[in-house]
Amino acid sequence: MADPVRRFLENAGIIFRALYVWFQLQTYLASKVVMPLEQLVFFSLLAVSAGGTARVPYMVVGNAVALVGLGGIWASSTVGDDRAQGTLALLLASPANRMLNFLQRGLLHVADGLLTVVIAMIFAVAVFHLDLSRSDWPALVASVLVAAVSSVALGLLLGALTLGFVETFVIANVLYLGLLVVAGVNFPPQMLPAWLQPVSLVVPFTRSVAGARAAIAGASLATIGPLLLQELVVAFVYVLAGYLLLRYIELRALRRGTLELV
Repeated sequence: MADPVRRFLENAGIIFRALYVWFQLQTYLASKVVMPLEQLVFFSLLAVSAGGTARVPYMVVGNAVALVGLGGIWASSTVGDDRAQGTLALLLASPANRMLNFLQRGLLHVADGLLTVVIAMIFAVAVFHLDLSRSDWPALVASVLVAAVSSVALGLLLGALTLGFVETFVIANVLYLGLLVVAGVNFPPQMLPAWLQPVSLVVPFTRSVAGARAAIAGASLATIGPLLLQELVVAFVYVLAGYLLLRYIELRALRRGTLELV
């Protein structure tokens, strides 16, 4: 049992490092510090301009949790880059377990996203004076973890969707910005136009961000548990859809002798 687990973790690490071919520790740490602070400052100033300082904690918590998506959604590139770097054909020719390989692509992005949220929360307390004194910590940690898992699941689905059609870069950025609008990160989904509100029910963050806010207010894990379970169901659907799409692409490639879908 230990050897398969070790190989699973090693492969997950290799896939993660291969995505960041530019990787340098100082660059990585700068992105982990600059991006969270920049996003929190931007939306906090927007909150003050739009509704006064009373809106700042709402936006700070929402964006601090949603920052997990910066790593999570970019799990899409671990799929798309296989094609760009010419390694997809080798993977399809290998006897590797497809589902395990698919899950490996998101594993370290969960941890990477959690690190981003921890840094964002430190900024939220130190710079924006977010009060965590009443927080239920198991509930808060669970909310952030679920947000990480659901964003990675969406990233894996996105990677499968973009594999045969478009580049991942633009789509991933637009998708992340879209989530900041529809997922209750900066304002309640009820404020969205009626036709757009149903979208908030099928995207990451809507429930986990609401759970995090409730946990900071003192709600227990038992109280927010149903919300988090609903988001995990959404994440499962993303992963299953992404996996089935990859299998379809594989079978189509074998029949046609090409990875080109369009």
